[in-house]
Amino acid sequence: MRIPDEWQNSPVFLYPSEHDAHEGTKTGGSGFLLGFDSERIPGMQTVYLVTNAHVIEGGNCTARVNKLDGTSDVIDLDEREWITPSSGDDIAIFKMSRFLSRDVHSYVCVPNRMIATREKVAEFGIGPGDETVTIGRFINADGMRRNTPTVRFGNIAQMPIEPIEQDRFLIGSTKRYRQESYLVESKSISGFSGSLVFAHLSPMSKRPENKPHSWETFLLGISWGYIMAWEPVEGAGDGARVRTNTGMMGVVPAWVLSDLLMRPDISTARSVGEDQHLQWQAFSGRSTE
Repeated sequence: MRIPDEWQNSPVFLYPSEHDAHEGTKTGGSGFLLGFDSERIPGMQTVYLVTNAHVIEGGNCTARVNKLDGTSDVIDLDEREWITPSSGDDIAIFKMSRFLSRDVHSYVCVPNRMIATREKVAEFGIGPGDETVTIGRFINADGMRRNTPTVRFGNIAQMPIEPIEQDRFLIGSTKRYRQESYLVESKSISGFSGSLVFAHLSPMSKRPENKPHSWETFLLGISWGYIMAWEPVEGAGDGARVRTNTGMMGVVPAWVLSDLLMRPDISTARSVGEDQHLQWQAFSGRSTE
């Protein structure tokens, strides 16, 4: 399938340091921008950078965002401002609104209305076989000084029925977590962690009666990594085994992100930001009279 070009302007690349970001070092992970639409102020969005918690836990808190002039902007993000869910799910968000300018940066936000909530998954019958699009960072060819996202295609292979055991490789340690996950048949490697994953539903998929033949695209979730398996080494003896990539990607369901965005403290922070915007508008209106 041919994807809309603007989709490739949502990913953000994450690095351990400003030096790594400027040099395009082959380390770090992916993220993407999500815009939460205001219900009170038409056209206003609160912009969040979304990635995996394990990407941030690994020390990758420097973002590289493309600019309109063909270069990129490197933004060092305070690790204390990242927000993760108390559930331990492998996602993290950072409020990016104050760092971005439409006059300077080239970016597109995934709107919150595209999130595949539990209700939308049930309504549209999202399930095994539906097409997926993953857009993130292929560290072998990701652009030296400007983000060049890579697109991978696949299909939903398993719905989030039972959690998948996940190894989180942190600085100097490893911890395990059972992560609620879609399984997506789409090969992934290090660097794609934190990538956005869309579900692109064809007219042949189940549809509500009022949309029987429409194409629909939803934010299915956030890629957290690839599923590994241990395979015996033929002829090596002594039970020798090697880790192999099964071709299955683990994806944190987007409803986990939705639940986090609707958490009372985060909702309140958005409301405060909207109040400040309205106050600024009122002040600007008085000052120009």
